[in-house]
Amino acid sequence: MKKAKKQETFLFNYCRDYWQNAAPKSWLLLFGKPPLEEPLSMKVARGYTQAVRAQKYSPENLLIHLSNRLNQLDQIREQEASFFGRLYNRMAGNDPRLITLDGTVIQQLYDTVEGTPAITIDRQKLYEIDHLELRALYNQASQVISPTSG
Repeated sequence: MKKAKKQETFLFNYCRDYWQNAAPKSWLLLFGKPPLEEPLSMKVARGYTQAVRAQKYSPENLLIHLSNRLNQLDQIREQEASFFGRLYNRMAGNDPRLITLDGTVIQQLYDTVEGTPAITIDRQKLYEIDHLELRALYNQASQVISPTSG
């Protein structure tokens, strides 16, 4: 007569399979706490970015910010003249026609020139604006803010 094997219970099999197939065996799992979804540093950086997007520029700083962004776009447009420049722009995701600005800057620009945007602007979101339209608004805003320089 053969001796019967020890019969394993359902709970024993479940626990064994769980521990063998569990992804990371973190000490947090041992205490029943779920692991963090994202690091704290990422949460802080996201909060900082949203706070910076919500800040308002002084009229002079608004012109400086837009001037810098237009200069960056001019460099991208110059790169479009060569094959490798176009290749770099495609790989980097640069579009020579559009500028990405946050809603606060766009709304403040329209408020400066006393115009109304074509769509409702949410200050916390990013928008792509055509460079020709932005240049026209920039010229109008520079005339409003400092009419002697031009």
